[in-house]
Amino acid sequence: MSEIESFFRVKEDKRRELLRSWGLNDGPTVAWSELWSAIGLDPYQDKDLWADLKLPLLLPSDVAPMVRVSVETLNGWCRTNTLPAGFPPPICVGPRKKLWINLEILARRQPEIYADAAGKIRRSRLEWHLPGRPSITLDPDLSIAALQKNTSVQADLANVQSIETGTDGFMLADIEELIANSNAADDKSSFAETPMMDRVLDMLDREMADGAASSPRALAKTALRSLLGTRGKRPENTELSLDIFDAWFPLNGWNRVTMPRLSREVYNSYRKRARAAIARALGVTEEKEKLRRQEDRWTELAEWLSGLPRFKDKPASLVAITSTLTLLCREAQLSTEELSQAVILRLFQMATTKQKRSLRNAFRTIYDLQNDSAHSLAIREFFPTAIEPVRTGPRKSYTISKRLLDEIDELTLVSYRKGYIEIAQSSKTRAKKTRDQHKYALRTVVDALIATGHLMPDAETATFALSNRNAMVAACQHIYTRVKQGELAASTATTKMSYLPAILERNGIVIPDLRAKLLEVPEFCLHIDKSEMPDETQRICRHLIDDLAFRADFLLSHAAPRAAAENIIRAARRAKRDLTHIERTRVRQLGTVALFCALECGCAPIRVGNFLAISIEGSAPWLIKNKSKEYMLHIPATHTKNKKPIKAPLCASEERYLETVEWFLQDIRWLFFWDQAANVVSSSECLVRLAKQLASKSDWLVPGVKDPSRCLTDTTFRKWFENIMVNIAGITIDPSNFRHGQASLLYFLFPDQIETIAARLGDTVDTVLRYYAWIHQEKLMRKGQSMLVSTIRPGF
Repeated sequence: MSEIESFFRVKEDKRRELLRSWGLNDGPTVAWSELWSAIGLDPYQDKDLWADLKLPLLLPSDVAPMVRVSVETLNGWCRTNTLPAGFPPPICVGPRKKLWINLEILARRQPEIYADAAGKIRRSRLEWHLPGRPSITLDPDLSIAALQKNTSVQADLANVQSIETGTDGFMLADIEELIANSNAADDKSSFAETPMMDRVLDMLDREMADGAASSPRALAKTALRSLLGTRGKRPENTELSLDIFDAWFPLNGWNRVTMPRLSREVYNSYRKRARAAIARALGVTEEKEKLRRQEDRWTELAEWLSGLPRFKDKPASLVAITSTLTLLCREAQLSTEELSQAVILRLFQMATTKQKRSLRNAFRTIYDLQNDSAHSLAIREFFPTAIEPVRTGPRKSYTISKRLLDEIDELTLVSYRKGYIEIAQSSKTRAKKTRDQHKYALRTVVDALIATGHLMPDAETATFALSNRNAMVAACQHIYTRVKQGELAASTATTKMSYLPAILERNGIVIPDLRAKLLEVPEFCLHIDKSEMPDETQRICRHLIDDLAFRADFLLSHAAPRAAAENIIRAARRAKRDLTHIERTRVRQLGTVALFCALECGCAPIRVGNFLAISIEGSAPWLIKNKSKEYMLHIPATHTKNKKPIKAPLCASEERYLETVEWFLQDIRWLFFWDQAANVVSSSECLVRLAKQLASKSDWLVPGVKDPSRCLTDTTFRKWFENIMVNIAGITIDPSNFRHGQASLLYFLFPDQIETIAARLGDTVDTVLRYYAWIHQEKLMRKGQSMLVSTIRPGF
C-alpha cells in the first residue's frame, strides 16, 4: 500500500478511495498489472519496462520544468485539451489532480535516449481521449452497470436518472463533478478543498509566467521542497498553513541530525524564502501590507517614485530604495521620517557587502531628489532630514602620461635585478611580485610629485624630480596625508615606501637622509615582524576553539561539497543523461573546493598559490601516488613563502580525505576538458572518452576553466571557495583563514608542540608565536582567573 501511495502521490484516504473506485481490493497487496490496467495501460508490459513503470508518477510541478514550460501553461493544455503533438496525455486521479508516466516525460525531453523505451509502453486501447474535465479514472468504458457493482459513492450516483451523458457517450465528467461536490459537502474525502503547499508552487510559477523575476522564485520553490523533505513530506501532501510551517521550522530550528544536508545558514535562508512565499499564497502578505501602509510610508514612497517620469522607463533603478532600503528599515522598525544621516550610517555599517552597494545607490537617489527643485518639496514629506550620499572614498587612479609610465618600467627593470651572471649571460632577478611592487611604488611617488607641483604631467622625464630632496619630501608628505585621510591604507603605504630608497639607489639616485626620514614616520615603518592576526581572523579562530560543532564542520568541510556534487552526478545518471552545462560548472566548483579542503586538513595547510600550482604529470609532479593508500605532496622551496620545501603525506583515514582526492581525479577533473572535447566530437561516449584522454595529458591538478592548458586562476578559485563554504558547508571563511584556523586549533590544544605546528604550516617558530601567541595568553588569563576565584574556597 505504501508503494501505491508513492506511485500515485496520494495519502492513505485518497489511496483507499481510488482503489474502491476502480473496483480493486483494499487488502495488503495489489498487483502492479491491476494498477496499470486501472490507469489505461495494458496489464502485460515488457519486463524491461517494469522498473520504469513502477516509478512514482510525475506531478505538473515535476513535468513543467522538464519540458521547459510553466505549470500554468501545462494546466492550460490539459484544461483545453490542446496538448502538443506527441505530448504524453495525463492520468487524472481526481477533479484537479493530473499525473504523468516518468518514462514518457523523459522521452519528451531527451527522445534520442528514451524514445525507444517509451514507445514500447502498451495501452489498453488504441486512442486516448482526454475528457473535457478531469475524471477520476481513465477508463472510457466505465458504464452504469460497472458502477452499480461498487459499494462506494459511485454506486449511488450511477442510479441518479437525471445525469445526462456527455458528448462522447460517457458520463465521466458529470459523475466526477457530483462525486467532488458530494465529497466536499461531507468533508470526509481528500477531494475536499483543503489547500496544500503545492498551491505555493503554482503561485510562484504563475508569477514567473507573468514576467516576475525567476531566480528568487525558483529558490523559493527549492527552499520549500527541501524543508518539507527533511520532514518526509511533499508540497502535494502537506496542508497550506503558516502555523504548521512555523511549528515544523521555527526560527532557530536547525538540527544537524534531522537536517544533515542543510547547514544552519542555508536553513535560515530557506526558511525565510519559503515562509514569505507561503504568506503570500495565503494572503497574509497583503494584510501586512495594509498594516504597513498605516504604520510607515515605505509603500507610499515606492508608489510615488514609480510614478515619476524619470523612473517610468527605469524601474530597476528604484530597487535600491523599494527593496534593500525598505527591507532594512522595516527590520529596524524605522519609518521614512526617522531616516537621518546618523541612522543611514548605522544601517550602512550593519549591511552586507552586496547591501552596501545597493544602499549607496539608494542614498544617492534620495540626495538627487532632495536637491531637484521639481521634487524637493514632495521628497521632503518622506525624508524631512537632508540625506547625504555615503562616501567610501574614490578609487585612486593615476593620471600619468605614457612617457612617464615607460620611464617607470625602465627604472623597475633595473631595481628588481639582483646581479648579472656573466657565464650564463643573464641577470638574476627578484620575484615577479617584487617587480610589480616596485612599479606601484614609483607610480605612487610620481603621482605625488605631480600633485605637489614638483613635476609637470607632460614632462619628458621624472628623474630630476626624483633626485630633488625637497620634491621627494613634499611627495612623501602628500602620501602621508592620503594615509591619514583614509585614501591609502597604512599597510599599502608601508610596502611602497619601504621599497622606495632601494629603487632609487639601484638606479643611481641617492638622497642620503631619505631612508632615515621615512623611518621617523610610524605609518611608513610597519613591518611583517610586527604584524598580528586581524580581529576578524581571531574571531573565527576563537569560534573554532570554543564550538565543537563548528570544529567538526570545519575539519570535515570537504564532505559537504563532495556530497552536493555527487547528488548532481547521481541525478543525471538516474535520468540516463549527461550533465548539463550548468551542472558541469557546479560540479567542477564543488569538486575543486572539496579537493582543497581535503588536502588542507588531510595533508598540509598550503597556500592557495601552491594549491593551484600542483602538478600530477610531467617530469617533476608535485602530487605523487606512492602506494595504493598514500599520496605524497612535494612543493619545491622555490615556490614557498619561506623558501623551504613542503613534503607531506596524504594517507587513508576515516575522514576520507584521500578518498576525496581520488574521487576528484576520477570523476571531476576530466570535466574541465569537456568543452574542449566538444569542439572535436559530438557523440556522448566519444566526448567522455576524449575528455578523459585530454585530462590524462594535462600537468595541472586543477586545470583552468577557459584554458585547461593552464592552471585555475587565484581569483576564480577564491570566489568558488567562499561561496561554497558559506552556502554548502555553512562556514563563513576564506582560504587564508582556513589555514589560520588549523594553526590556532593546534596551538591551543598542543602549546608544547610548537615546532611540529611550525613544520606543518611551513613557517618558523617565531612566526607561529607572533601570530598565535594571543591564544596561549588568553588561555593563561582564563587559568589565572580560575586560580583567583578558587582562593575563596576552603582548602584551596
